[in-house]
Amino acid sequence: VVSTLLGLGVIRGDHDLFLGMAGMHGYYSANQAIQQCDVLFNFGSRFDDRLTGDLEVFAKGAKVVHVDIDPAELGKNVKTEVPIVADAKMALEALLKEEVQTKDTTPWVQHVQQMRKDYPLWYTEQEDGTMLPQQALEMIHEITKGDAIVTTDVGQHQMWAAQYYKLNNPNHWVTSGGLGTMGFGFPAAIGAQIAKPDARVISIVGDAGFQMTAQELSLLQEFRYPVKVIILNNNSLGMVRQWQEIFYEERYSESLVQVQPDFVKLAEAYNIPGYRVDTVEEARKVFEETLTNDEPVLIDCRVRQLEKVYPMVAPGAGLDDMIGVKRL
Repeated sequence: VVSTLLGLGVIRGDHDLFLGMAGMHGYYSANQAIQQCDVLFNFGSRFDDRLTGDLEVFAKGAKVVHVDIDPAELGKNVKTEVPIVADAKMALEALLKEEVQTKDTTPWVQHVQQMRKDYPLWYTEQEDGTMLPQQALEMIHEITKGDAIVTTDVGQHQMWAAQYYKLNNPNHWVTSGGLGTMGFGFPAAIGAQIAKPDARVISIVGDAGFQMTAQELSLLQEFRYPVKVIILNNNSLGMVRQWQEIFYEERYSESLVQVQPDFVKLAEAYNIPGYRVDTVEEARKVFEETLTNDEPVLIDCRVRQLEKVYPMVAPGAGLDDMIGVKRL
């Protein structure tokens, strides 16, 4: 099983058969499974460009079975041998009722699982103690045990959250796909908290996108919604900066933020506890103190500015042509 960005949570993130998110910043094992499979079942994905990469080389050896409630999606981007107009849940239930004779898939499962072990996500810890966003997300996952509702804005932090926060439950991942709306994550977290008052809701945001809707801190104070706002603060428009570094020879244009507010003081202005953390040790202490209580909080996590989201499929490349892949 692989997932799109918006499909995360349909299967437990630690399930033996889950290979991770596929696409531009997907897992190597997930992308290779798509490229090497002989039959590809698609339930509800629209085969957008961030998933497929170069359509000319996408899953060339596979027969495609596409189930979608919208007939316009069938065959729109990818040649589909078996188009099925149906609700995904009803189609899956119908499949489960059928008795099907299948070949032994043990060698295939072992193959893709070995790829997942050989080519995991990776990062390089900083000798000067600078915190990395991946480390912050690993701690958040560990402390919340993967049970939180997680919302995000759009950009690097969104991709890191998709990679490193392994969800246990469906309908616990709220992120902006398609248009990719900066400023989405924090108001979405408030909406999730209203809908699920007893749930742990964590909003992972970037320092730039958060400023677009930061005034909604007033709602946390007024209604005492226990939303946890965690800013992965790299003083930049991170994904724009990454593309400018990799594809435009480090010609940075308006992506390195020169001025930003003191987020701790901003939180305190709304009478909400605010913390700034600069190291892994500081972050762990604050996360353990605040992520499991029933009070709102804002945590400004200062992370390495030039850290990049890897692996990555460059625009126009195929899924099996990833940069930033490292064999364990």
